[in-house]
Amino acid sequence: MGSSTAVEFQVMEGNVIGRPTFCGAAQVSVEALLGDPTASESLCASASGGTLTGPVMDLELRLPSDEVTGRIFVQALLVSRQPGEAQAGPLTKVDPSRFDAKVERLGVSGGSAAFFKLCLKEPTSSRPADYFIGKDLSHAEDEVNFYEEALSHRHGSSLGPLLGYTLEYAGVLSCTEETASGDEKRNELLVMRNLRCGCSKLRLLDVKIGQKTAQAGWQGKSRAAALRQSLVDGITNSSCEGFRLEGFDGRPPALESMDPLLDIGMTGNAKMAKKALRVMLQRMTAAEMLVHFWDVHQEPADVDDAGLESKLCTTEVAELVANEVVRQLAGLSVACRRSPVPQKWIGSSVGLGFDCGRLPSRATGEDEVRSSTKVHTFDWGRSELNTMDKHMLLSEKDQHDRGEFWRYYMGGVDRLAWEAARAYKHRFCCTTRWSIITFKLYDFDSMSENDFIGRLTVPVEETPETTAELSTKDGNHVVGDYGFRGSATLTYSITWRSYPKTSRLIGSWRVHLKRAQHLPRQDKMQLRTTSDPMCEIT
Repeated sequence: MGSSTAVEFQVMEGNVIGRPTFCGAAQVSVEALLGDPTASESLCASASGGTLTGPVMDLELRLPSDEVTGRIFVQALLVSRQPGEAQAGPLTKVDPSRFDAKVERLGVSGGSAAFFKLCLKEPTSSRPADYFIGKDLSHAEDEVNFYEEALSHRHGSSLGPLLGYTLEYAGVLSCTEETASGDEKRNELLVMRNLRCGCSKLRLLDVKIGQKTAQAGWQGKSRAAALRQSLVDGITNSSCEGFRLEGFDGRPPALESMDPLLDIGMTGNAKMAKKALRVMLQRMTAAEMLVHFWDVHQEPADVDDAGLESKLCTTEVAELVANEVVRQLAGLSVACRRSPVPQKWIGSSVGLGFDCGRLPSRATGEDEVRSSTKVHTFDWGRSELNTMDKHMLLSEKDQHDRGEFWRYYMGGVDRLAWEAARAYKHRFCCTTRWSIITFKLYDFDSMSENDFIGRLTVPVEETPETTAELSTKDGNHVVGDYGFRGSATLTYSITWRSYPKTSRLIGSWRVHLKRAQHLPRQDKMQLRTTSDPMCEIT
């Protein structure tokens, strides 16, 4: 590095509520930090490794107005490690000739790091052209060391079974991006497996694991930021079940219709709607998120009875996805216990995904659905990969700390696997006969519990289109406002659908909710003239 490369230090005051306050910044060249450029160059060229300590630098902190607000004292340490050591030497480089020269920006997914479309020049049947995706390294520097270490321990190591659930990582790619202004910009990208590869439409859950997802002083986390995160943990599902839903790509239409800003009457504010949706997802229980995850009654379009012999129907796809998710989550739970030492994976996620965009043929359907169903671990910005050698060098206090957070992680994975198994059993494992169906109507509220309107319990049998009155929890009829609208009614039908003998299921009951009429208003304090009804069928 030359003297033209500079390092900027920014001092911020953390606030519990709101963004940190900028206190000032200072810049210094890398050459000045290291002190002796000749010694640094010889150290980097050395094969034996070593360290170089720079001088203590006294720097003034300045605001953009050039006002001096204080001083900071910094000292640089240059470390050169031998090849093969943890976090050693240069990163794994990907040959640029394997991909098209220019990449396409795809945008941001949840965090701050942008993703880029990569295209293999020589795709194969096992690795199509879009098999890999690029992640901006400048916003993923806290993850790259984890991926590099995982790459070296993925095969032939006692950590292999656990690391087998991480996303496939190929290395770092230097490439060119064409900007909107027509200029070319050089980028360095983390090359990793593209979960959307081969999918018509990917439905993906981002489930953040652990009842505690931040720790002050760990991996650069400030005390104020850790306090804010602990507040989020306390009011979301993390404190209840040991995990929370952070993101939901490819949401079904029923979930899309739930407006998170409904209660406060705000419309058209995309930024506020995104934040409100995130809060709504974070507060979902496992049972709720899995119901929406396996919801395929509206998309993809179901096959008709004549096509059942050649294609799987939506219910069969949902059963296969649920079965495969349970199987892989159970495997992840076992792999956690096979780890030779406890890991400290704070704020990392488990991704559950499948292709909800098409129905496969019956001949190869099961293999296709299982291969497209994905369970992976990712998001390593606040995580370390602990090994036996590292663990033995830790103090007793630090070893206890690793064990504590590893129990948080395993507890979250265990609970998620158990909830998935329970949901699968309740929905697809009835070996006798369903006896009754209960329709429960609620008024949807985005910021509070849904308001109960009424229910209807009917026997499970072939039923033509029928209209029946709703009842309250006490058994009384539900009537419209002031009785002027008459009794609240529900119109429904029930049919049985048999599946071919090659199916894993004998058949399914198809419940069609036609309409609901004369429902009473629930949000009267908000001067609403109608309810926003939703129906749960159990």
